[in-house]
Amino acid sequence: MENNNPLVSVIIACYNAEKYIDLCFKGLLNQTYQNFEIIVCDDASTDSSLKKLNDWATKDGRIRVLHNEKNMFAPYTRNRCLEISQGEFCMIHDIDDTS
Repeated sequence: MENNNPLVSVIIACYNAEKYIDLCFKGLLNQTYQNFEIIVCDDASTDSSLKKLNDWATKDGRIRVLHNEKNMFAPYTRNRCLEISQGEFCMIHDIDDTS
């Protein structure tokens, strides 16, 4: 049987992006397509990004937050997200993008 509503994994690397997080998540969560998970990894931010990400995760169960103990840069950070993604499709989304 064909799945007409496949799970999409949205992968986000985040580094010192506290001013973009709210707009990013509001845009993603307000999409008409709702069968998705958001996996975001904080890359050892020095601002309040991690706190904001965790606050969003408590508001919506589709958001999962990972954290790097030291800054590993975007490729490594995105790969960490991909390792735990469960979607049939994957979308790379930057934290300063709006949807």
